[in-house]
Amino acid sequence: MGSRSVAILAILTPFGVTLAQEPAVAPALGYVDSFQLNYIKNPSNASYVYLSNGGFHGYKDEGTICANIYTVSPTQDLLQCCSCPITGDSLTCLTGVQLAGLNRAADIKVLFSLPKSPNITINLPPSICRADAPISRAELLSEFATGGRAWATHVHLNTENPPGQFIIGITETEFSKTPLGSSELQGLSSDCAKMPNFTIPSNLCGTTTTVCQCRGPVSSASVENHSRNSHGLP
Repeated sequence: MGSRSVAILAILTPFGVTLAQEPAVAPALGYVDSFQLNYIKNPSNASYVYLSNGGFHGYKDEGTICANIYTVSPTQDLLQCCSCPITGDSLTCLTGVQLAGLNRAADIKVLFSLPKSPNITINLPPSICRADAPISRAELLSEFATGGRAWATHVHLNTENPPGQFIIGITETEFSKTPLGSSELQGLSSDCAKMPNFTIPSNLCGTTTTVCQCRGPVSSASVENHSRNSHGLP
């Protein structure tokens, strides 16, 4: 594996030095926040995954990154995969049903990468995100993205409901930053390419024929409505 060189921006604080951009420690790939993990349980239209881009790579459209999403069942089967462009300073989301279908639980893995260059031979758009091939050369830090964040809401069935009442609880957790290994990257990419009906443009959010696709951008009104509905408010 070749060497990696990168400029690291350090911010001085009263408590020392904080890294605004931190590469993962080899043999892990990318940045420390390039690969993130959470789960979906009891998927429904009340469960969401929210995706945001802090804008490290540029302001608004200039800072677009790719959120490559992989949904994996408890038995290690890839259920869904897609890749969504997330512009700088934006917020988008997917529902639990889009990600996990009728499965009762699934791991949700998100790999943040930079958009690929256009391929004029197959008439692809200028900036493309591809979950089946998010990274061409894993040793190059420049293909990974940093500054992406994700949160998931979880629907919990209350097993101690009073007779005749059905009560659910909803919590939200931030995705955990997880070291990415070369085997995991290759496996997710390869399995995604083998998904039924998968074609090169099918993982462009909004045009895909599979279930997994982004809804963004998300308006403040829709976030407020979801929050109120989740807590049973009118």
